[in-house]
Amino acid sequence: MKPVNVCPRCNRSTDPANNHCPDCGCPLGTVQPVSFPQPFPENRGGPDTADDKPLFSARPEALSFIGKYLMAPIAIYLVIACVAIRWLLDGMYLAASSAVSSSIPSLAPAATTGSVAGYPDVMTQYTSTVSQYSNGINDSAALTILFIAPIGIFLAVIAAGWAMRNAAMWTGPFITLGLSAITAFVLTHGSAGPEISGTFISVLLQWIAFLVQPFSIVATVIVLATTEKFRQSITYTITSNGIYIRGGVWKRQEHMIPHHQIGRVVLEQDFLGARYNYGTVIAQSITRWGAETSFRGVGASGQKDNLGVGIGYAKGREEASRYPLDCLFGIPDPQKARQMLETFMCRPMAREEEQIAYLKKIYESHAGMPGPGQVTRPTAPGGNSSGTDPTKQPGAVTWITEEDLPDSCACVICGRKELPHHIGSDRRCYCHEHISTVRKENRRRS
Repeated sequence: MKPVNVCPRCNRSTDPANNHCPDCGCPLGTVQPVSFPQPFPENRGGPDTADDKPLFSARPEALSFIGKYLMAPIAIYLVIACVAIRWLLDGMYLAASSAVSSSIPSLAPAATTGSVAGYPDVMTQYTSTVSQYSNGINDSAALTILFIAPIGIFLAVIAAGWAMRNAAMWTGPFITLGLSAITAFVLTHGSAGPEISGTFISVLLQWIAFLVQPFSIVATVIVLATTEKFRQSITYTITSNGIYIRGGVWKRQEHMIPHHQIGRVVLEQDFLGARYNYGTVIAQSITRWGAETSFRGVGASGQKDNLGVGIGYAKGREEASRYPLDCLFGIPDPQKARQMLETFMCRPMAREEEQIAYLKKIYESHAGMPGPGQVTRPTAPGGNSSGTDPTKQPGAVTWITEEDLPDSCACVICGRKELPHHIGSDRRCYCHEHISTVRKENRRRS
């Protein structure tokens, strides 16, 4: 690095082309600048580097995922629910159809008397018409029941799980219904007539209702294996710089929460967590990362003659996310992690208090700080500072009068010497009263 010119009196670095200090006019000396280390080394940051060693590392306990494990066989639960609902709907339809068919024979005596008594074919035509409509009603009822259970129930659960962002809730039903629909279409294609006929749709729905039973078991196994692999892929690391969260099966995710961005630390433990010493530590960031907003409301409305009247109420609340990749989910020994995070979170405040105490100590030990027009004259190598009382301590604050300033600080207009002085565009010295006039004149001319 090239040497720079430093004033020995005011310790100011200036342009190497100057021979005298522009503030005090003292001759400048050459000083070799000090090399400082880079503030941000290339390999700084990360739990795998030497300057950011892991202080706490863990992954979710298996017991903390017990809720997700119980949610994995949701497809089997839905199959059982569909069987019960189909049994209930079939019973209701049979009861309704038997009540309708029992009322048809009571109309036969009325049809054989009166004005139609001489026409023996009337009863035959009436019976055939009723049978034709009954068959159509039976087919429509069967299709409706098959649409409700299982297709309608599975689609409702898939939509609810997707809206709630609960992958364990909709993944199993989606896999079950998707595999069943594809297999049923392959088995039905070309064997039940045209694809737009009622027979094709009826056979397709019957195959789907049958195939959801074995495929629900396959989906449960897939969801259980994926959930366990997801748990094992998650790692939480606390270092002196922040929290590192890594994990994911189909999509790898890694993010870091610095300690100075943590606003609050929350510890949650259920009954099993308190019993087996595991829990969830939520580091709520001041940048709102991992925050969820939920709304709950009740409303009613009415309309008459195109005039509507309604009342409603809604309440919103912002909650921290419990997703395993947004917090320290189900980690062992959560008390240790919480205390560690709280210590790092309060560290900037402790440093500020130390800095305030240190500055206060400096102020108290240097009560005579230089004011405007004051400088501290350094002590000569062989004794006291030049021009000062020998009884005073070396480095004491002394006043400098106008006579002590060099002639280079004198204003070219009024001859007044002051510190700091002002340099105009013509490289001449001016006092603070005349520099503004000179600058205005220069702007007017330009």
